[in-house]
Amino acid sequence: MSEHKKDISKLCLAGFILAILPVILIKVRLPFQSRLLDLIMIAAVIISPLVGFILSIAGLVSAKKNGRKGKGFGIAGIVLPSIYAVIIGILALFGYLMVWTLSPHETDKKLTTFYSDSEVIAVRYYYIDQDGYRFEELDEERLDEFISDLDSMEIKTGGMVNMIHSYGIEMELDDGTYLDYDGKRLYLISGPIDSENLEHIENEAVQVTDQDFWEVMKDYFPSIEANGDHVG
Repeated sequence: MSEHKKDISKLCLAGFILAILPVILIKVRLPFQSRLLDLIMIAAVIISPLVGFILSIAGLVSAKKNGRKGKGFGIAGIVLPSIYAVIIGILALFGYLMVWTLSPHETDKKLTTFYSDSEVIAVRYYYIDQDGYRFEELDEERLDEFISDLDSMEIKTGGMVNMIHSYGIEMELDDGTYLDYDGKRLYLISGPIDSENLEHIENEAVQVTDQDFWEVMKDYFPSIEANGDHVG
């Protein structure tokens, strides 16, 4: 019986080896590595800690019952997968939060009143070419129709959007500020787009979701059709 007590629990030892295997595999890169071997290693990294965790629990129970040695291996075989699980959980949560933060979200806001309730009093389409800014003014008689069209558009906020653009719709508000929208990002600015010392007060990714913004704008600004490589 005394010799039996000197034996190390094979279950505890196997559980520990499987639990530490991911650390070893991550550090090992064989010169003949193939895609199949990569997949096998990934599967081993995922499965071995779980199997090691189960074997370590079984080994501890068996070692306690039969008086075998190796309980330290069994404890390590339980602790290591638990640490992996916590790390993976934290990374997964961080990834989810990043995706949620960078993904567009539903909103009840409207384009023309996104930042304030100030009334839109003038609108123009602009683009930049080698000679500078080019503008097309909206017919004043169509201003109400234009505002109604924009306010009927469903929008989402958020997402990854390039902040550099060379065209857009500029809307002058009655409080002296301006809205600048390129179909993807909405800016609140301190003055006309071509003015000096222009200040960007606020900006946010704002995407029209229920229709093609620039196709609607073609009806108001004919020059979009000729210039608009951004259309469609």
